[in-house]
Amino acid sequence: MKNVLGVVLVFSFFLAFSSSIEVAAQSSCECANSSCSASQACPAGKIAVCVCEATGCSSSCEDEGFPGPENPGENLVASDLEKVDAGKYGNVLTSILGKRVTFEPSSENFRFADLDYKADSGTHWDVLSTLNRYGDLKIEGFSLEFWMNRRETLLKGGEFAFCVSSASVNRILREISFITGKNFLIVSGDGDRKVKGRIEGTILSEVLDSLSKAGGVTIVER
Repeated sequence: MKNVLGVVLVFSFFLAFSSSIEVAAQSSCECANSSCSASQACPAGKIAVCVCEATGCSSSCEDEGFPGPENPGENLVASDLEKVDAGKYGNVLTSILGKRVTFEPSSENFRFADLDYKADSGTHWDVLSTLNRYGDLKIEGFSLEFWMNRRETLLKGGEFAFCVSSASVNRILREISFITGKNFLIVSGDGDRKVKGRIEGTILSEVLDSLSKAGGVTIVER
């Protein structure tokens, strides 16, 4: 009986210890404004990103170290889509942008290469907007319109907030870069420094200033 009781106690301790490790390993976030709210819990190896702005709130689990600090640009996105069939567009865009992208073409014969797309010096949003006219494009489960509204809010003004439990300055700046289509550079301070809490503003410059103060860095646009 004593042996059985001992095994039960050890097993219970193991479950409690394992659960505490699992909870500690998770990343979570909560964010809210006057019109919406978002929350997210992510497993170990992911960071939780919650965003609330004038047109809506969203949350996702993101990789800390990927993607890189700069946007791929219109030329790279267009050229990579031209190399593959429509069934692979989602995977290609996910790999390039670091966001979960899906695309369902309105025609089974659709190919981006057939559009004779002329890439200039625009952003990935120019390519995505063109692609969306030929099917159903989703980014992290949200429509292109949702993301374009978010971009407009950040660029032209409106309530905007990032809420994170722990993420590097570089990772948050990359999120801002993805939304705006702009590239930024940290000229002083440590971009790997972790920040937490609410990064907010009513226009891009205020959001960048909030991030700069939280992370102890200086950020300039390329």
